Amino acid sequence: MKRIKDKFYALNVIDLLTCKYLEASIDAQLKDKDSSKLEKYVEMLKFTSNYIKELDNDFNLECKHALDLTRVVAIQEQEIITLKAKINRLEKHYETKGL
Repeated sequence: MKRIKDKFYALNVIDLLTCKYLEASIDAQLKDKDSSKLEKYVEMLKFTSNYIKELDNDFNLECKHALDLTRVVAIQEQEIITLKAKINRLEKHYETKGL
């Protein structure tokens, strides 16, 4: 939950900065000044925001994958226990038959 809260906080701060630079860029254009640097900052901040979202999606995907692998391991451990029990029963069966 803290990770989600931190993610949204970071995205909100980046969006705030994007809005501020966009506002400054518009003001510069209205005053017939060069706003290309400000527009580059806006693009970089948009890229940063998208990158954070992609990283979060990748993290969620990997968490799901790790959980699936944990389930597979638990199922395999249960199968191993079942097979060991079957082997023990067969050994006892052959011991009682004198083999």
